[in-house]
Amino acid sequence: MNKMVNLLLVGLVLFLAACGQTASNPEVVEVNEAPTQVSGMAVEPTTSLLEIGPFTVFAPAYKYEDIPQGTFATPKDFIDALRSHIVPGSYLQADLLSMDGQSIPTILEGKNINITVKDGTVYINDVAMLTQPDILAQNGVVHVIDQFLLPAGE
Repeated sequence: MNKMVNLLLVGLVLFLAACGQTASNPEVVEVNEAPTQVSGMAVEPTTSLLEIGPFTVFAPAYKYEDIPQGTFATPKDFIDALRSHIVPGSYLQADLLSMDGQSIPTILEGKNINITVKDGTVYINDVAMLTQPDILAQNGVVHVIDQFLLPAGE
């Protein structure tokens, strides 16, 4: 399971790194089209994650090793937890500041994130603080948060 989890985390980090730039440089990153041939073989074009959205990703600056052991019983539990960090739509920090006390549904069916504003700082589910907001991407926005959003009861 650790190998799969590390692979998922690396994939999420690469996706975020490839897609975003800070709001101080709001130019959107351009991504090259997927090749239609690989070593002389034709490749069917597929829909890229960059072609759907927009999404807002609350990306934890948190090491997997810091998550309490046994938090996730299966890889699916971990994947569901990652999906609970993503909401449809593009929400900048200014939008979130005006949403104090409101909830936004995540892409994980039946799960919401709650927005709280304390002293001008945005918190997600009352625990995770936005530490680096408004990283613009081609298909939405990324906000770095200081904690992984653990499942209810953890």
